[in-house]
Amino acid sequence: MKRFAATVLVAALPVGMAVLPAGLAAQQQPETLLSGPVRSGGFGAPVVKFSQVNDKFAVLVGGRGGWIVNDVFVIGGGGYGLTNQHHLSFDALDMGYGGLDLEYVNRPHELVHISLSVLVGGGGVTYFPRNSLVGFNSGFFVAEPAMNIMVNVTPVFRIGIGGSYRAVEALSVPELSNRDLSGFSGHVQFKFGKFVGT
Repeated sequence: MKRFAATVLVAALPVGMAVLPAGLAAQQQPETLLSGPVRSGGFGAPVVKFSQVNDKFAVLVGGRGGWIVNDVFVIGGGGYGLTNQHHLSFDALDMGYGGLDLEYVNRPHELVHISLSVLVGGGGVTYFPRNSLVGFNSGFFVAEPAMNIMVNVTPVFRIGIGGSYRAVEALSVPELSNRDLSGFSGHVQFKFGKFVGT
């Protein structure tokens, strides 16, 4: 019996030695979302938004930018601030927000193409109610999906127009609700950067 066990061990030893390096090699090459070479680009873009805040016309100015992965996926960030503070008697409101900005660009090689994006993050508001000298501050959560029509002007410059919906939650200010800060926006953006084919 001892001889049989020793014979099996000696026969299995070369097989085990051959499998061990392969197992170690597999551990050194983890699975990834993107396989093969990754094409990289990047851009920065000033953005102007036209919207309604607290039932009044609003202009928000800011910017967005990001890392372009394989020509179509963008991982970046953006931020915007209300430029025309709302004043009526002692009523005043100021607001800003920003966060993670993700985008998918469909057929970026074409002269005119479409992209879908979403911003998820947070912001803050300062509000002075009408006929009051006491102000209130609050943070809030924001999610803003958007659709954009992009035009390739030059290899390093794009112009886009589009629309978005700003969904605000977790606001805590007297006389203001989440709905007062939420709303549709139209926007124009100017992208400068390294795009597909540049």
